This record gives sequence, structure tokens and C-alpha cells, in this order.
Amino acid sequence: MADTHHADKLMESDDMFGFIVMDGEGTLFGTLSGNTRQVLYMYRLFPPKKHGRGGEPALRFSRAHFLKHINHGRKTDELASMLYIDPNTRQPNVCGLILAGSVEYKTRQLVDIIDPLLKEKIVNVVDVSYGEENGLNQAIELSSGILSKPKFAKE
Repeated sequence: MADTHHADKLMESDDMFGFIVMDGEGTLFGTLSGNTRQVLYMYRLFPPKKHGRGGEPALRFSRAHFLKHINHGRKTDELASMLYIDPNTRQPNVCGLILAGSVEYKTRQLVDIIDPLLKEKIVNVVDVSYGEENGLNQAIELSSGILSKPKFAKE
């Protein structure tokens, strides 16, 4: 049985944390406040399939695949700004942001282009084995120690 002491302390907090779980298949945006976990938005990415044929089309397919992933990072940044920044006050509506995913996607595509207001709110960057809701659950578990610290600082 896993030690759930940190997770139990996390559930007592009322602070809202944002999660971005990004992998090669898509991105999930979620929040955690106390014991309430919510998926705000999720989208799937359908990159062009790799073709085993060489020659002239290989370069075209490679370029299309690369552009699809660049657009994935841009779309993720735009959605993060829409979901985690209040449009009226232009301030983040979460007290912290956790980026989760495979090393390649969360670092290369998101950390470099994320809105500066949200970049200041990043409290943890974790490697997860899964995407979507399983990745969100894993990110919450891996971040439970960090997420409980603001509560202790207030006390």
C-alpha cells in the first residue's frame, strides 16, 4: 500500500492548482482544489503517420510532422492562457501550475513558449508515463509534497 500522508494533507488545502498534462497524443488541462479534481479541457493530436517510403515524400512528411508538433505547443499555450488567466484582471486564477508529460513535450514545446504570467506560477515539472486522466492522477501523486507546502506556509 502506498503512503498517502502527503496526498491526505493536500486534500485539506483550498488552494487551486492548474495541471497541464502533455504527451504526443494530446493535452489535458485540469485543476485540483482540496479534494476536487476537475478536467477543464482535453484535446487529441492526430499527427501525420510516418511512412516507410523514402525519396521525395519523406521530407514532406517529416516537415508536416514537425509543424504539427509546433502547432501543438502553440495551441497548448493559447488554451492555458484562456483557462488559467482571468481575462478581466489579466492575472492567473491558480496559485500554482504543474507541467506533466514526457520530457520531450513538456520541456521543448511548452516551457519555452508559455505565457510569462503562467511561467511565474510553475511550481513543478514532472515526468509521467501516461497522458490524459491517468497522467493527471500520476502528476497529482508526484506533486503531492510540493502542493501541500503553501498550506503549511500560511499556517
